[in-house]
Amino acid sequence: MTETLVIRFSDPADERVESFLIDGQGQRLGTPTVQNLADCAEMAEGRRVIALLPGESVTLLDAHIPTRKYQRMLQAAPWVLEDQLAQNVERLHFAIGPRQEDDRVRVAVAAHECMQALTERCQKAGLLLAGILPDFLALPRNENEWTLLIDGERVLLRSADCDGFSIDRSLTLELMDSLLPAEDEESLGLDDGDVDEGQSAPEKLVLLRPEQDQAFAEALESRFGDRLAIDDRPSGERPLDGLVPVAPSRLPIDLAQAEYKMQREQDQWWYPWRPVVGVAAAWVLVMAISEGLHIHQVANEVQALDEQVESVFREALPDAERFVQPRLRMEQRLNALRGGGVEGDFLPTLAAMGEGMSELQNGSLRGLSYRPGVLDINIRVSEASALDAFRDAIAASDRYEATIQSANTRDDHVDGRLQVRLRGN
Repeated sequence: MTETLVIRFSDPADERVESFLIDGQGQRLGTPTVQNLADCAEMAEGRRVIALLPGESVTLLDAHIPTRKYQRMLQAAPWVLEDQLAQNVERLHFAIGPRQEDDRVRVAVAAHECMQALTERCQKAGLLLAGILPDFLALPRNENEWTLLIDGERVLLRSADCDGFSIDRSLTLELMDSLLPAEDEESLGLDDGDVDEGQSAPEKLVLLRPEQDQAFAEALESRFGDRLAIDDRPSGERPLDGLVPVAPSRLPIDLAQAEYKMQREQDQWWYPWRPVVGVAAAWVLVMAISEGLHIHQVANEVQALDEQVESVFREALPDAERFVQPRLRMEQRLNALRGGGVEGDFLPTLAAMGEGMSELQNGSLRGLSYRPGVLDINIRVSEASALDAFRDAIAASDRYEATIQSANTRDDHVDGRLQVRLRGN
């Protein structure tokens, strides 16, 4: 099997890089070295090359993307995740990763500026990358374990096959405290889903650190020793010693996608398979025609739904002159009926009527009608003075006034018609 050259870029702009070789069985050959990137080209000859990008440059997010077609997922990811990102999505590169158990898709996000700087440097040095990986995903990890590596003032943590982060050392303990369940939560038997979405509570934390950095190990033990086992593994001073000595054939997530996927012309091994490719292309054409017919059918259904929406819109808003943005306009009308503005005073006006009804001893409501800002009320009372009491109760409000429109005396009751409206309306 082909050997792999792993190159770690601590800073995409730094000419010096760390590198090491691994054989086809995933065992490291020799010790890591620090050298100029241009010197790696000779080592890369005939080998697979994997680049490790600083973890701070990469954000891992989960996205609900219904389609399972790669190109469509790639197109949808920026807009699905736009609200979770501080930068303009047009300045960001998105790489599609594995689908999670909850059917969400893991997506890696990095700035185009960072990706361009790395790939341009590699091309200038004559290096063609087979994959690009955030460095924290190169940490070793076993089931139900987290792995943490101390790299000077940086800390790398891998918490799952395709999850982790790189963070400033001073913030590590606080962040881990928010990710790990508290001792009382464990005693209550909370499962992993109760801890933090996308994270699993580990049974053990493997700490990879320089031998002289005993203080951090003691701080971890003091802070989290009652929640999980801490496997302290001091080693040499070089952080790269702790990175996994394996380059799996399939990376957890590969940032070398879309415009950053690098290929050699001679790597196009499919050339002899052109007849098969031709048959496949014909099949794709048939599928495209079928898809086109399906799209046409869907378009007809959409048109029918549009006509139905317009019909409902006309029934709900008969006074509307134009059929424009029906959903927004109906939401505005509903919001208006709930309160706000002249059109939205139905409920407050109805409440004002309630104040007047409270003054009636033997009265009853016979009917009412409403138009913006005005409520017409038909009531039946035992005597005419009750109508005056009704009117005066409403007039006590600073916002509403009431007028008696008519009063008809019958044998033993009086039918009155009153109008409640906004003052000055």
